[in-house]
Amino acid sequence: MFLLIQWAWGLLKLLLRVQQQYLVVPHELHFHMVHRLLREHIDQEVDYKVIVFCTTAMVTEFMYIMLRDLKLNVREIHSRKPQLYRTRISEEFRDSNRLILVTSDVSTRGVNYPDVTLVIQIRLVFLLVESIIFIVLEGLEGKVNPGKEFC
Repeated sequence: MFLLIQWAWGLLKLLLRVQQQYLVVPHELHFHMVHRLLREHIDQEVDYKVIVFCTTAMVTEFMYIMLRDLKLNVREIHSRKPQLYRTRISEEFRDSNRLILVTSDVSTRGVNYPDVTLVIQIRLVFLLVESIIFIVLEGLEGKVNPGKEFC
């Protein structure tokens, strides 16, 4: 029981430290909003390192293609890519700055990316609880990064 209370207290302190915003955006405007948020962040942050979480491999691939075609420095990781490719891209992202990683939840499993300056999560409304859990897991590493989420 004591451990549960201690865990809940740590969770509450973490959630109070994490700068978060959420936006409810019509589905047809998701891509435009992601692009706008990325442009604003890149203009403000010299050594940006951004992760964009998408709900599925198909959405991840689509978002990657759209951002790549807009000449952004972007990589993709999702379950349809071979493990060797995912490992290489993950290492590249971990060691780089000025890079955007578009990924599905395949990148949340035991992976730690240092110095991330922005996390954007594209979620459905009923997945908000899952997103809070993700933020907690990321924050447990001691480095709290700003996050933006929209449904």
